[in-house]
This record gives sequence, C-alpha cells and structure tokens, in this order.
Amino acid sequence: TEVSLESKSEMDAEKLPILKKNKEGSKIIGTSAIIRSLAETYGLQEPLIPASDSGQQQQYEAALEYLDSTILPMIRKTAFVKMLISKGDRRTIEVGLRELDEIAFPYVLKYLLLSHTPFIGGEEPCAADFALATSIYQLSCLTPKYTQIHAYVFPRKIATYLARFSNHPRVAKNLGWQRFKHACHDLFETLKKTEAAVLKPLVSDRVLELILSKPKLKDFSISSIPVVPSKTPRVKGKSVKESIILDAVVSSKSLSMLESLVIDGSGTLPHVLSFEDLEQQVRLASGRRGKKNVKPEQLAKTIAEHEHDDDAVPESAMAMPELREIKLPNTEFTAGKWKAFCKMLPEAQGLQSIGLENVSISDSWIFEEFSWSSFWALFFDATRYHRSVSLSLRGSKCFASKECLEALARCIESSQMIVSLDMSSCFDETDDEAVMDFLEVLARNSRLCSLNLSDNIFNGSHILHFANCRTENILQSSLHRLNLSGISIQGGTKQYTRAIEALLSISSLEELTSPDVKEAGKDESERLPKKNATASISMDCNLKIIDLSSCSPSAVAVWNKMILAADCKRLENIKYPAVSEKESKSRRRLIHNRSVESANGIVSHAVAGDSKDYDSSADLESNKNEANAAAGIEAIIESSGTVKEDQKYNRIMVKLVLNRIRRHSTI
Repeated sequence: TEVSLESKSEMDAEKLPILKKNKEGSKIIGTSAIIRSLAETYGLQEPLIPASDSGQQQQYEAALEYLDSTILPMIRKTAFVKMLISKGDRRTIEVGLRELDEIAFPYVLKYLLLSHTPFIGGEEPCAADFALATSIYQLSCLTPKYTQIHAYVFPRKIATYLARFSNHPRVAKNLGWQRFKHACHDLFETLKKTEAAVLKPLVSDRVLELILSKPKLKDFSISSIPVVPSKTPRVKGKSVKESIILDAVVSSKSLSMLESLVIDGSGTLPHVLSFEDLEQQVRLASGRRGKKNVKPEQLAKTIAEHEHDDDAVPESAMAMPELREIKLPNTEFTAGKWKAFCKMLPEAQGLQSIGLENVSISDSWIFEEFSWSSFWALFFDATRYHRSVSLSLRGSKCFASKECLEALARCIESSQMIVSLDMSSCFDETDDEAVMDFLEVLARNSRLCSLNLSDNIFNGSHILHFANCRTENILQSSLHRLNLSGISIQGGTKQYTRAIEALLSISSLEELTSPDVKEAGKDESERLPKKNATASISMDCNLKIIDLSSCSPSAVAVWNKMILAADCKRLENIKYPAVSEKESKSRRRLIHNRSVESANGIVSHAVAGDSKDYDSSADLESNKNEANAAAGIEAIIESSGTVKEDQKYNRIMVKLVLNRIRRHSTI
C-alpha cells in the first residue's frame, strides 16, 4: 500500500490523502476511510479501534466523521497554506484560524472530548486521537519569524489535550509519532529560515483603512498622536508588509461622503497618514465614479465644453464632491507628500477651507531642486476650478521668505479662487521691499473678502501703504474684514492716527480688528492724544464692527475721539478691552464715594469736572479736602469715572443705538 497527497481533480486545488492498494489497484480517499481500511486490513483492535460493546465506538465514529468534514478543511486553509501545500494567502489563514476557534474547537471540547474520559477512545488514545492530534499539531507551523500576527496559540483545553496525548507512554514510544514530530519540526524550522518577514501595518495604513471603510463618516479629525516606545526588530532579507484589504465600492462611497479632513502632523508621530496612498485611492475612486456615471467620450466632451468655466469637471466624476474642509496643521511636506496633496484637490472642487497652519518644508526637499515658483504653481493649478476658498497659512514662517512671497504674489494675481487669507504670525524678519510688494498685491486683489495679518512685525508705513493701495484700487468693493491685532505701530499717537485714518478710507471695510500703538512718551500726558487732535476729522466711516479688545488705553482714546468726530452711520458694535480686576474695584469704589457724597449734599470734584472754577459756598475749612482735590481736576479730566469721560462714552453708545434703530427700521 502507498499513501500520498493528490487532488481529486485537475480543477481542485485542495489535496487530500489517498490510499492506493497495489493488488487491487483501488484508491481510498479521506482520513477516516483510510483508517477504517487499515484497521480492517491489519486487524487492528483495542485500544486503537474501540470495541462495539465498549461504549466508545460512537465517539470514535463521530470524531472521524467530524475530522473529515470540518477540521481537515480548516487545516488546509491554515497550516497547509503556510507549508505551501494548499493555495492561499495570509488572509486565508486568518479566516481559517477564526473558524477553528469559533466552530471546530468548541464542538470538539463539547461533544468529542468528554469530561470523564481523557481521550476520545476512553482511558487510552485510539486511532481517532492520533488523527486529531496530528492534524492539530500541524498548526504549530503558524509562527512567523519576526512578528506575532499569525503566531497561533491553542485554546487552553486543546493545548492540555495535546500535552496529555504526547506524554502518554504508549504514544511516546510510538516510532511513527516520533518520526512525524521530527519531520514537522524540520519543516517548520526551514519555513522560518526561508519565509519573508511579515511586517505589521503602520499607523498610516490603519488611518487610511479607517477613512476608506466608513461610508457614514463625514468629519475625520486626528490631533497630535504620541507613540509608546517600542523595540522595532531589524529585518534582514525579504520582508512582506501585512496587507489591508479594502473594498473598492466601500472606499469610493466613503470618500464621496467625506466632508471634513483634519490631520495634525505634530507630536512624535508626524507621518500619521500616507498622502501618496490616499491620493492613489482617490484617483482609483475618481476613475470608478467617472466610469460608472459618465461614459469616457461624454466626460471628455463635457470637459472640453467647460474648459474655461469654473467647474470643468462634472461633480459625478469627482472622488470627493462633498469635501468642504481640509486642514493639515504642523505638517512637514516632502516633495511626494505635497504633490499627492495637490493631486487630490481637483477631486474636491467643493472645498471651502484649506488650512496649512504652521507647516514646514523638509530639509531633504530643500537640498534637492526645490523652487517656490513650482511649489505654488502646483497648488494654484490644482485649485484653478475652485470657486471660493479660504486659505490659512497661519504661523508658517517658511512662507515669509522673499522668494516665497514673490512666487505667492504672482499666483494670487492670476488666481480668482481665494476669498479669505490668513497670514497671521508669518512675517518676522523679512525683506521690507518684498513685504511692501506682497501687501500691494493683496490690496489690489478684487476677490479678497477677509484678510488676517495679525501678530506680524509690521509698522505704520506697511499699513499706510496697504490702505493707500486699497483706496486707489477702483475694484475695492470686496474687502470686508481686516484683522491687524497684535501689530504695534511705532511713532506714538500721531503716526497711529494717520494709519487709522488711512484704514477708515477703505470704503468696503465693515469689520476691523485694530492694531495697537507703541507708546513712545515718558509720561501719561505724552502718551494720551492731545485735546482736539482729531477735531478736524470729517470723513465717512463705513465700519460696522470695531474690535479694540487688544488695544492699549492710548489707542482706545484715539479711537474714541475719532468715532465722535467721524460720521459713523453704520457702526453698531465696539469691542473694548476687558476691564481688569484692579480697575473694576477702583470704579466700584468711585461710584460708592459719589453715592455717599451725594447723600451728604457734597458736590464732588468729579461732577465739577466740566469747569476749572471750583467754589464751594460751605465753610473753607470744612471743605479743605475738596479744595485740594479741585487742584488735580485737569490731571484726571480724561480718567475713568469723570463726567467728561462718561459723557463721551455715552455719546458713542447713543450713536451705536441710533445706528441699530436706523438699520432695523429700513429692513
């Protein structure tokens, strides 16, 4: 007789054990059939073949039947794939192991290995025990060389059964069992030396899988991710990366439903997502959507007809038609990452916000053939069909170089898609001429509605230049919001007043966050504006909101005088600086003193603030304190709590209320 592994047919890839009888020339297929044939041929008896009257015959037959029908097919999906006997991959192994744990082993423990007997055959192992143990033992090959992805751990009761079987005296002395164990050991060691190392999927792979496998996911955001320190083995020789299977239909649907993508590249794990892999999936999804919804010749015709329109690519052919926001703060761009990012933008023409806050350029890219012209040209070319986009470059110091500003200015001049630009905290020590030219480009842009230049190293000349260029532009009807907070204008209140007057001349401006004044005087009288310094101002102020929350008292005083002098028919809201606790206590104390003095019939020096001639009809000796206070009226005439200051503040508030009433009455 001869036992071999053969396929049942040429089309069957699963090899089964076959027993060939030389004399008869017949073939017996299957483990249980071979065991029965050998038992009959050689007259095997107990304990290998339980007697019919022993009570174990039924367990024996059921075990052989279940071994052929369930366990051995699962072994072919797992151990045989690893030993290159059956076809399959690592995904096949994972499915087979899951079936063993969830289906096969629970059945064996519940129905075949009874609690009152150590083996299927009873007190002694039978042929069914040999067949089951040898089959299960082959799973020991599932231990990769470098990782523990497929390192299979037997359930505790199964491992106990194998140890009990292997240590049984009759089994330990069995030469066939010993030859089987040694053959398996040699084969498994050979597999360990020759197989490729299996590398676990990276975090970026898991993030990509999460994005592409959740069709109901609309907003995806990742903050800074720390990494737990771990020892990464050094792989010598071949390596195989554990693949993540992605469903094409699910991936396409997930991308089409995504509305917001925010990925923070800071922390100890900067490469949290591979933009190259994501761009490839976007491109594949775009191809699938285009082929599914629009015929190729029809798509080409549509693009040709709308070549110069704002929407050249049909929405049905875009991979991410619902994406409205993409933000990549603290990202370090390489050449490949930036190109992949730009290639994704045409697939999301509904984008409304692009955030590149605090980004940087990798040193490896800078040392190569890096050019700011090609950098920005690639970005603006990818967004040429977008309609209205808010671009944020906040905190990105790398964008403030002379070469970058020149290239960015050229692209902004020829682009019509940016309606909001945030370049806060970008300019530090930059070429003054380059900054002036860049500000002039921004001032003459007719599409820009919102501009944030806060927290930059600017001076009065920069603001004057920007305001004058904007005023001279005949198409200046677009800029509505301007943020200049955190900028200190040198030269005292005189230079500050000139800059504010220039900003007020921008007729389209509705909301202004004011810069501050760098106080140059030595005392308070030099820092505060002089009386009637702005009394000659007579201009129209179209502002609706003025934000003075970050301004000093000197700047606030300039604004108060200017608001009273100018014609502010549209002004509705002024945001003043928050009152400190110390000043709040001082004001409460002043109000209390006034109340006490009023109740006692005493005329307060604060009430007499409108007149320098203070004369009390009471006894001079009894009013000595009031006379001393009257001498300091001029010094505090503009201070908080005086009648003059209160009247000025009240007039401003009355203006705001009247403007609101006027606006609501015209609606």
